[in-house]
Amino acid sequence: MDSFELGFLLGASPGIIYILRNMKHMLRVRDKAKELAREQGEKWLEFSSWSDSFNFIFQPQRYVRGEDSKGTRAAKEMILSERHRYFVRQAIGGAILVVGAVGGAIGGSALQHFGGLSN
Repeated sequence: MDSFELGFLLGASPGIIYILRNMKHMLRVRDKAKELAREQGEKWLEFSSWSDSFNFIFQPQRYVRGEDSKGTRAAKEMILSERHRYFVRQAIGGAILVVGAVGGAIGGSALQHFGGLSN
């Protein structure tokens, strides 16, 4: 493996780890929301339709609908409470990934070129 490629992968890895940890956190929140709905005797399917997914991402004010039952409403509100933080953290993780990958690639290439390392 070339120093450029190794630097790229090593530089990108903190961002990837950060993104994966954030996704794992959101999955735990989703599981808690499902449990909350189940405790109230309901089965909640978080994104049972395309419009639910769209509304969660782009129109969060429409995600909780009037016809939702009490348990479903509570579960959706729990998920929505984490939405902003989740997207901000994903953006931060993406920035860490890009900066780290570019910096690592440049550093690896410079180390190979100026450090006398060969393939």
